[in-house]
Amino acid sequence: NWQERETIEDAVAGLVIHLIPHTHWDREWYLPRAAFVARLVPALTRTMFVRYAGASGDFNPIHIDPEFAKQVGLPGNILHGLYMMALMARANSALADGDPRALKRLSVQFRGMGLPEQEIDVTGTVREVDGNKVVVDTVAEQSGNQVIRNAEAELEL
Repeated sequence: NWQERETIEDAVAGLVIHLIPHTHWDREWYLPRAAFVARLVPALTRTMFVRYAGASGDFNPIHIDPEFAKQVGLPGNILHGLYMMALMARANSALADGDPRALKRLSVQFRGMGLPEQEIDVTGTVREVDGNKVVVDTVAEQSGNQVIRNAEAELEL
């Protein structure tokens, strides 16, 4: 049961996911809604950047060359957008005991740059439950900036 788990470690991805489940009351419908916060720490090394670039086919130097990234006005390397989306998928999959097969659909809007080696807070609120289908509204923030918003995950539990 995802509500009883506090930490999920994923050594392959270099992540520690801290789940902070809670319940709040929907003011409009007066229904209890399950919600979660997952704190993800992407511990990306240069090697992991290059491996992800190879897997995704995205060798844009802003992701793998810190000097180039600084030359174009960035603070350093930035995370691949699809890598951040994958973090969001992992956080939502935690609701299904970490089973990625439960995630049936994920849509996101990228709204900011993610930086490596900084925590990313993924917050989700269950918006709809229909039998085994659960729809979760999700946001990802890093240092108070929304890097992904208006995201919607559909899971089959």
